[in-house]
Amino acid sequence: MGELIGVYKVKALRFLVMRVSGAGIFAIGALIVWALSALNYSGSITALAAFALFLLALGAFFIYSSFVLKPKYYFEAYENGVVVKRKSGDVSLMFSEIEDVLPYVTASRENLEFRINNVAFRKDAQNEWFVITFQYENGAALIDGFLELHAEHRGSKQVEEIEKAGFTSIKYVEKSALTKEAFSPKALIDSHGEYLKKYENYKTLYLAADHIKIENQTVYFDQSDRMEIKGLTSDTIYIIDQNGKEKFSIPYLAVFSPDIFIAILSTKVEFKR
Repeated sequence: MGELIGVYKVKALRFLVMRVSGAGIFAIGALIVWALSALNYSGSITALAAFALFLLALGAFFIYSSFVLKPKYYFEAYENGVVVKRKSGDVSLMFSEIEDVLPYVTASRENLEFRINNVAFRKDAQNEWFVITFQYENGAALIDGFLELHAEHRGSKQVEEIEKAGFTSIKYVEKSALTKEAFSPKALIDSHGEYLKKYENYKTLYLAADHIKIENQTVYFDQSDRMEIKGLTSDTIYIIDQNGKEKFSIPYLAVFSPDIFIAILSTKVEFKR
């Protein structure tokens, strides 16, 4: 694993605040219920009882959420890999063997600049996802470092695959999958899990030294081609020929490990920033 860079644990205070707040709200609701049952209250019992039940439900929801939303693992980051520390057993992964990385943005008060504040990663399709968020101490530094080191180590391995085997494989999903949003109680509790469902039915493209093969299409590179990343609602990766005609395009969010895909492509065609 190399030298230890840092240990990144969950910001426990926010979940403690949720738990204490929930307990306080629940206690107020319980006190109202007790008062209604113990006192001979002649007012609008229905409205007050409904309010008490609302407080009980809200308090219970806060308490439940504080346990469910709190990540069940933390990270040790090394120069060559990462260790996921958890009660059920640690998972050690070298950056070079992590095939799938999905960086994405969620809006929050901590992320007014809309920078990448979530990174989901897994070794391969047969293994589980882990998610790094701003819920971790120094989460921004962990995300930036993870993406940089993964691109360096995994990217070098995939370049070697192109040189030796003639191509490397890249997973992606259809553009239509990106528009699917889950509206359910589970999505509220497990937003990352619902997000990752979009990537269950993935496909594979093949990136070679002089072309991309995707489904039944083969796109060859030319010295006069250029790559651009642009878009109004979401970034799209384009390869444009010398006449300004689009030869290839794919949404950034559709690609697994998109930074590596872009880095390798930029060595094949001119990257216009």
